[in-house]
Amino acid sequence: MTTTTTKPTTTKVFRIEVLKPLNYTWPEFQTIVNKASYASARLANEVVLLQYLIAKGKVERNGNSFCSLMGANCADSGLNGSVKCSVCQLAKKRFQSSVKQVLRADDRLPFFRNNVLFFKGSRTRIQQDAEGAWVATLPVLPRGDGNKLQKQPQVMLRTLELQKCSPGYYQILDRIASGEYKLGTSQLVRDKRRGKLYLLMSYSFAITERNRLNPDRVMGIDLGVATPAYCALNDSLKRKNLSIEGQRLLKTKYQIERRRRATRKHNDQRDLRRGHGKTAKFRPLEQIESKWQNFRTTWNHTLAYRIVEFALQEQAGQIHLENLSPGHNGTFLGRMWPVHELLTMIDNKATEHGIKVSYVNPYKTSQTCSRCGAIAEEFSFKDRSRKGFPSFKCEACGFQDNADYNAAKNISKAHGGKRSDRVTLTIEQNNAAQGPI
Repeated sequence: MTTTTTKPTTTKVFRIEVLKPLNYTWPEFQTIVNKASYASARLANEVVLLQYLIAKGKVERNGNSFCSLMGANCADSGLNGSVKCSVCQLAKKRFQSSVKQVLRADDRLPFFRNNVLFFKGSRTRIQQDAEGAWVATLPVLPRGDGNKLQKQPQVMLRTLELQKCSPGYYQILDRIASGEYKLGTSQLVRDKRRGKLYLLMSYSFAITERNRLNPDRVMGIDLGVATPAYCALNDSLKRKNLSIEGQRLLKTKYQIERRRRATRKHNDQRDLRRGHGKTAKFRPLEQIESKWQNFRTTWNHTLAYRIVEFALQEQAGQIHLENLSPGHNGTFLGRMWPVHELLTMIDNKATEHGIKVSYVNPYKTSQTCSRCGAIAEEFSFKDRSRKGFPSFKCEACGFQDNADYNAAKNISKAHGGKRSDRVTLTIEQNNAAQGPI
């Protein structure tokens, strides 16, 4: 008997702009998209409501499938079968992620607006025409009269600039079209701010390990104030200090703040009547904010890339991150934007290379000695900020080193869990289980 081993896969999203429809005019295409989006949102809300009634025990399944319980609501939605199945799966996942909070009345039911238009990737066709332009066929329309297939809308994708500016990103589209990357659920999204339409395609591919990773070697990452990220290993004295990126971030932040204040001062001095010239008055501020958002995303990508590269260089099979909430404001990064984006990027990039990512409770990781496990209560955040963030010094064993390195070392030694879990183990229990280094 032979056993087949499947390689682990990872999923990403490819985003490309829709240039124009080919077999429909713009008004006809917009009417199709608007109707399908409204019907999709309505169907998603009905799925969420039915899931809630089943969870409350007001509707009994009695062995019936969920599709049979939807019945006429799903059949009369006026959507393509590809769209209906994708929207139903999305609504189920959204409800399951918040079902505990909803049943405790701590949160409301998930609600979908008229911007939901998902369809299966297996029904989406991407190909090149005779002139070399990329064309996508979107399975949006249902069967017409007599159960005949309707003419599905075809759109041209903006790939000329993509091929010139981002050839590596353009290669992903080629691999999706050739079938090398498996296409998953796709989505049509309208950017109201820019007035453009985008096609988002999720694709999956097998994970390739560049190096042989040591599953027992764990790298801990401390997100601090003096240093945005500090990396340390549980079985080695090697470390990585990413303070250069933090200085660059602060410098750019201060420059943008000065430009924002100067623009606001100029707007206040302009002699404009209230209600007139508002669009032109705030356009420079919107441009500054857009540049700042783009820089933050690029900076996060760079920081996550450097962290994962260090883990691969040291052959670390695991990465421990701090289990912070999406709106956490206690770190250096959290005061500028939610640190959730950086943690997600590190998680995604590490998973691509087969590195396991776990999340650790950061409670007292900065006050605990990484050598003996003693807790320095006087080494609190207020004391450190008042003294200019000095090095950590343990009064019990005399250990002295960089405070961020000491915290990263504790994180690497602690027991980790999933991101959604609340890791309740204290750092003393973690050190007792792992033992001193």
